[in-house]
Amino acid sequence: MALYESLTAQSTPEQIAAAYKEFTGTTGGDTAAAQQAATGYLTNLGISAPTIQSAYQSYLGAPTASTATAAT
Repeated sequence: MALYESLTAQSTPEQIAAAYKEFTGTTGGDTAAAQQAATGYLTNLGISAPTIQSAYQSYLGAPTASTATAAT
């Protein structure tokens, strides 16, 4: 089973990022089309826009608000 198939509205940004990494590995990379498909899929699952954005930042390796706070 692909990781994205196990996602729910309660999935964490880290879980979503891992699923997106797997998804982009099968679709030719982090393209605008992949981002649009993933955003639509996640929105249909009931995942909020801020959570999707946080997941994408996690995918990119950018520090999230929680990790930036923990580092200070």
